[in-house]
Amino acid sequence: MATGGRLEIQQAAAPFRNVEVVFLLAPRENPLFWIFYLLQGKRDELIVWITFLSKPEQTVEVARTGDRQFASRLKATDKPVLSVADAPPGFNIAREEKEGSTLTDKVQSFVQRYSSPTLRLALRPNKPHLFLRADLRAVQSAPATEFFAALSELCKST
Repeated sequence: MATGGRLEIQQAAAPFRNVEVVFLLAPRENPLFWIFYLLQGKRDELIVWITFLSKPEQTVEVARTGDRQFASRLKATDKPVLSVADAPPGFNIAREEKEGSTLTDKVQSFVQRYSSPTLRLALRPNKPHLFLRADLRAVQSAPATEFFAALSELCKST
């Protein structure tokens, strides 16, 4: 039980090709369900899928420490091999090895700047290029234009 909404932009402004955003709210209508939801460690979430005009140069995955999906992604044999990179405290970062790539540095900067809202982030050459799960309340602490401008920086090559 959750309440949510979805926004889909098919022809987004550059550097985005299209953007899909979903928000999920905890079930506040029933206090018992809300308490159960909170006890499970769940919170209001923002989920973002972005396809950029140009694809990222490598795969980079970010997750909070202890994330089971991240651990299974590192073991995946049907996807590009990822190696663990330096990460801010409380996070794990893994990347596909690409010589001369600065994408991992950009992702590390994004995670440091938005460490509070970031729950999981994946950048990859296949579509959608970016997947982000974020704490909705923490995202709302800054203007949305700043947040999406920071996300757009992840696709720009230097």
